[in-house]
Amino acid sequence: MNTTKILLIISIILFVVLVVLLLTGVIPGLKFTTGKPATLEVWGVVDDSDVFLPIIQKFQERYPNVQIIYKKKAYQNYEDELLRAFAAGKGPDIFMVNNKWVPKLKYLMDTAPVNVLTADEFRKRFVDVAIKDFSYDKLIYGVPLYTDTLALFYNVSIFNNAGIINPPETWKEFSDDVRAITQKKGNQIVISGTALGGGKNVVRSQDILFLLMLQNGVDIANREGKIILSPFNKAIDALDFYARFADPDNEFYSWSKDFISNSVDMFAEGRVGMIFGYSSLRRVLEQKNPRLRFEVSYIPQKEDALYKKNYADYFGFSVYTNSKNKFYAWKFLKFLSEPENIYIYVTARKLPSADKLILTQQQKDKDMKIFADQALTADSWMMLDDKKITKEFINFLDIYSPTNSNAQLVLKNLIDKINQKILKEK
Repeated sequence: MNTTKILLIISIILFVVLVVLLLTGVIPGLKFTTGKPATLEVWGVVDDSDVFLPIIQKFQERYPNVQIIYKKKAYQNYEDELLRAFAAGKGPDIFMVNNKWVPKLKYLMDTAPVNVLTADEFRKRFVDVAIKDFSYDKLIYGVPLYTDTLALFYNVSIFNNAGIINPPETWKEFSDDVRAITQKKGNQIVISGTALGGGKNVVRSQDILFLLMLQNGVDIANREGKIILSPFNKAIDALDFYARFADPDNEFYSWSKDFISNSVDMFAEGRVGMIFGYSSLRRVLEQKNPRLRFEVSYIPQKEDALYKKNYADYFGFSVYTNSKNKFYAWKFLKFLSEPENIYIYVTARKLPSADKLILTQQQKDKDMKIFADQALTADSWMMLDDKKITKEFINFLDIYSPTNSNAQLVLKNLIDKINQKILKEK
């Protein structure tokens, strides 16, 4: 073979390699100018488009043939609107999905190509709860940019008045503080130590109960999503602990199921010592009452716990399985989930990251440290239909009494009702 042919072969090989690198975006700073024009429609909740604009602009510099349209949807009707759009063939290419919805919506979610994101890379980069919620059998169904966990919010002025310096670290300390803080006039509660025990008037009541069960070592559901509450006696213990704060005959009574206002509103009014909420609650309280003196602390843990356990609620992004632009959709999702772009997002939204590298930075931020730490020990459970399950448990908490001699039977009936209603639809 002469020199000319050798040089020709080498030139062809180099050209092919260069094209591949351009197509895959491996070479940073180079624009993908070939290829047909494509439009990606992205649906999100809560976030305004300006949060993603810097990231979208960076992506379009690399892929100028791709146009990205972001649409913010109302949270209240988002899931229903999403399902209707997919049924009509008008759904988005990329959509936000709550970690609790994945078991229910998996059939609509494409899995990440291995040349975009591998299971090993996902496991190394993201927190454990994200891996648990968004990957099944080494297939990745979505990528979260953040995680969020329940935390303890406490009124500093009320704590000072009761002579309490530090927030509780264990549930025993929590109960003692509740008793010390609660003020009554006769049977009327003037200052509530905490807002626990109720259903509808305790914001996130079901999440708090599920947290207590998980901390108590309860398997809420099996791998198929059937609710089992095992061991059952520990589930009852967690339920009774939650319910006792709304039991007038209990020494820790501090909350009435008859309160018209909910826990967040009463806390904002300075009438409750401690409530539970996610990181976004800070902004809600600041808007409701700018003068309110409150702090955020870690969720209390069991006294004998060897490992901390927290409860997660958050959204990730997924690619629609029937999208006509899946190639670019996954390109954008991969780009969106790169550490520098996650950092842009979580900084703008003041949310704890799902990426462990970003969490190490947030642990140095006094406002983010608690949520960054808790993200590492966050947990969840397989919820086949969060809407139905949530509704049933909230209603149940409003009628449950730990002094009821048939309490165990009542809970078992609830489990049977939920399983029959949900599993028959699967």
